[in-house]
Amino acid sequence: RIVRRYGKRGFYTHTLFRMDRGMEKVLGQAFELGRSFVVQEYQKHRLPLFLLWRGLLLHILRNPDHRYLIGPVSISGSYSRLSRGLILGFVLQHYY
Repeated sequence: RIVRRYGKRGFYTHTLFRMDRGMEKVLGQAFELGRSFVVQEYQKHRLPLFLLWRGLLLHILRNPDHRYLIGPVSISGSYSRLSRGLILGFVLQHYY
């Protein structure tokens, strides 16, 4: 519904990344998720994010036409430079 009504501008991720017109097809099959969807007082707790992921999994299993999960991700500065590099390398190798 969001894509039909607002196009890519209906997604917060659009404010962070350039999206071409072809992206609207993906967005029509996507969920957008970020920590901002967890009430601030619970953002540092593991259970709320786990429950969100579990709910998304159940929804995806029931709605296979929703194929993509999108959203910005941050990597904590408390991770070592090596750890951050490994995470980035994995994403670049497998998803770009």
